[in-house]
Amino acid sequence: MKRIKASLLALCLAVSMSVTAYAAENNAQSAEAQQIQKAVTEFNSNKTEQGIATISKLIKEQPQNTLALFERGKMYLVSNQDAKAEADFVKLIELEKDKAFANYLVGDFYAQAGKFDKAMEYIDTAIRTDAKLAQAYFVRAIVKEAKNEAGVVEDLSQAIAAEPKYIEAYLARAGAYLRNNQLPQAEQDLNKAISLAENKAQINYVVAQMYLGAQNIEKAIAAATASINAQASAQAYALRANAYSAQKQYASAVADLDKAIEMAPKAAELYMIRGVANANLGNLNQALTDTNKAIELAPNLAMAYLNRGMIDLGLNKQTDAKADFKKAVSLNPKLAELVPAEFK
Repeated sequence: MKRIKASLLALCLAVSMSVTAYAAENNAQSAEAQQIQKAVTEFNSNKTEQGIATISKLIKEQPQNTLALFERGKMYLVSNQDAKAEADFVKLIELEKDKAFANYLVGDFYAQAGKFDKAMEYIDTAIRTDAKLAQAYFVRAIVKEAKNEAGVVEDLSQAIAAEPKYIEAYLARAGAYLRNNQLPQAEQDLNKAISLAENKAQINYVVAQMYLGAQNIEKAIAAATASINAQASAQAYALRANAYSAQKQYASAVADLDKAIEMAPKAAELYMIRGVANANLGNLNQALTDTNKAIELAPNLAMAYLNRGMIDLGLNKQTDAKADFKKAVSLNPKLAELVPAEFK
């Protein structure tokens, strides 16, 4: 899932629930809060040692500052200093009154860092300490899915039982149902998530993505349309265009991409996929114009060069095609398998 694959650098910027709790009890503009923020900013600016030194100075002055311990533990873990990270996390849990929640926070970060066995240790402890901690069941389900273990749906059901308005859990369980071809159960969970969410545009966009990934094109189009009706966005039009293209409704795809480009005229990928749709309609000159624009906006967009090479072939521009295929592969060697044999 996306949360597992997210870059570790980005994870350091995420505001955890412990941070929120800390801010509620302490003035966000306090000297301590400012020092922690300074350390995090330094660390995320690739000043690893400086960030750790800044927060370590605060911990030396305030050894019971749990927020500082948690942030330094994350820094250590991201920089592959696992033993030091573990020491900070153990100390954090010793100091926190809510042991279940503290174990959950640490386990959640281990999961995000891809250290699944360690994550399971903390999450299992959290659940043993508080069998109604919905977030812990959710994280355990994610870890089980990442490890291809059984019990994903069961844990997500436990999360929902503990927190009946847990939108993320409904979406995750729907995803598990879709992968198992249990379409009625998936639809029920997706509809529940939509009913609970305040932002109908965003939730319908997510649902459309899930249906498209499951190749349920009609429902993907319906959800994307609901997202657009709630609040039109370039990404929703582009998503619906992809769904239309999957049904070979290329004219509809182009129409949606026209609207998307009006809203995001500097988004290179929109021009690229409109180029593909135009090529499928036989509008090769327009496809070439679109793909050229994509490359102008994003000169390192490898797939655009591959697409332009294919369009070149359709326009009998063999020399141009050869140059584009070469450029595509130089940017992304994996694209070599898509290049026609005579140009490899």
